[in-house]
Amino acid sequence: MPNLSCSVTKCGHNEDRLCVLNSIDVSGGGEKDNTCCNNFTHEQSFKNHACTPTRETHIYCQAKDCKYNDECVCMAEKIEVSPCSSDCQCEDTRCSTFTKR
Repeated sequence: MPNLSCSVTKCGHNEDRLCVLNSIDVSGGGEKDNTCCNNFTHEQSFKNHACTPTRETHIYCQAKDCKYNDECVCMAEKIEVSPCSSDCQCEDTRCSTFTKR
């Protein structure tokens, strides 16, 4: 399972650069700016403070042209989900670890 670091501090699931969810879904592909975390939410009410966030996170990956995608599961040792730059084609996030096959 990859170690997940998330610098999208405005996400309701982010706690100290970790995700409180035990799995996330990444979609898109072709290039980093076309990928996104489908679990992103602006809603702070989704935080589950009873859950302790951990680095190890199961990542379902729909970016079929990423070299770390193995049958829709991310096999990278670690990934970084980050905010999009102004030229991103995704909404709020991107998988900065995406590497084209």
